[in-house]
Amino acid sequence: MLERKGFGIRLGAYVIDGVIVAIIWQILWAIMKPAVPDIFAPGVTLDDVYKWAERAGGRSNLLLGLCGLGMAAVLDVKLDHLNDWNGARQRNAALYREALSSVVITPAAEPYQTNHVFNQFVIRCQRRDELRAFLAESGVGTEIYYPLPLHLQPALASYGYKAGDFPVSEQLAKEVLALPIFAELTEEEITTVAALIREFYQRG
Repeated sequence: MLERKGFGIRLGAYVIDGVIVAIIWQILWAIMKPAVPDIFAPGVTLDDVYKWAERAGGRSNLLLGLCGLGMAAVLDVKLDHLNDWNGARQRNAALYREALSSVVITPAAEPYQTNHVFNQFVIRCQRRDELRAFLAESGVGTEIYYPLPLHLQPALASYGYKAGDFPVSEQLAKEVLALPIFAELTEEEITTVAALIREFYQRG
């Protein structure tokens, strides 16, 4: 139903999944393969590259930079629709808050005279991984963007932090879950997601 929908970037340019990447892949292979041979092996995906970049300290700028020119043309068209997409996400967030505020911790309403664009709608919930599996069984895709707090990231291991040094961050990392929030989401779909979450917790 909602699986794998709504977790992209609103201004992401389509070329990143298209022909331009095929060309860039060959360039990157020639430039970087001697230094990181495992990253550009056959079958490696962009997700694999980003995970590697995370381990290496976030150095994924080369790939995105080389896509820049092709992206610009797509972004020029998409910008005309950005306010409408943001407004739809704000509407969806309000519907989620109304339906779920008594069940899980939802993002706060926007302060006076501010606007939140809700690139994600992240709840805090108990038994997060069980809830995620339950939603997946019903076709609802979710995402965990930050499963590890910064001080436990492999790329920052040289700072010497260990589990327990930042307990609040570690607790939040175990509770956060992003729900579908894309602009085309319907009120009926939001109602369905909320009903499934309530059902999960009512089961105990």
